[in-house]
Amino acid sequence: MKTLSGLLFFCLFLTALSKTYVGEDTYEYPIFGEPDFTAEEIPQEIRDSQQNMNINMQTLPMMIMPNGGQTDSRVEYLVKILGSGNIFFTKEDIVWSINNSVMKVTYPEGNLQNLDHGEELEGKVNFMIGNDRDKWVIGLPTYGHISYNGVWKGIQLRHKIQDGSFLSEWHVERGSDYKKIKIEVDEWKDLQLDENGQLLYKNTTGNVFLIEKPPLFIQGETRLNGNYQIKDNIISFKINDPKFVPKKKLVITG
Repeated sequence: MKTLSGLLFFCLFLTALSKTYVGEDTYEYPIFGEPDFTAEEIPQEIRDSQQNMNINMQTLPMMIMPNGGQTDSRVEYLVKILGSGNIFFTKEDIVWSINNSVMKVTYPEGNLQNLDHGEELEGKVNFMIGNDRDKWVIGLPTYGHISYNGVWKGIQLRHKIQDGSFLSEWHVERGSDYKKIKIEVDEWKDLQLDENGQLLYKNTTGNVFLIEKPPLFIQGETRLNGNYQIKDNIISFKINDPKFVPKKKLVITG
């Protein structure tokens, strides 16, 4: 799902230095601070990693990276959307922190404990916060995707960056049932589908936002007709296509 495109997600802007999610617990997610050092004080290993990247950072609006100590310990991985926001992946939820808005995505009755990363990319990331070098995080890898394996039996949730967009894909293995997929996001209300099958929601101030266009359902080389469905503010999927073969491998992208 362009998930939440992210799955769900829309045009918001970022606030830069830190984000806070306040729910039943309070998550503090410090991301960047003001460095108290001069350019000449940057360690050589950081200079080397910058020189060896061979990547113009302006072409990398998003990066998937592990938590190496630069943020709350409950976060396993995060996506830094340069100039826009942050997405935090834990073993309990996914937290979007964008433009002073925070949304927590959960999967009722799903299991987020098995979280892993894909191939390592060329770029490295450095976090230099304050003037205590022992607290700097240097040379973090970046990844092509991260995956929650076995959210439900035979169902994987994969997040990746493709062509400048953040995508979410549900990979449903042969013999598994896509109807088990349930998505819930706090702070949402009045979820609805418009006449084009686009998923909309109304925030607490009454503004209506497009969350996502209709999802794509693919079996082999066949694209199937389907859409979101909403019940009790829970998002799921519905395939209404005679070409659909139940229990055959399926990929859902949105």
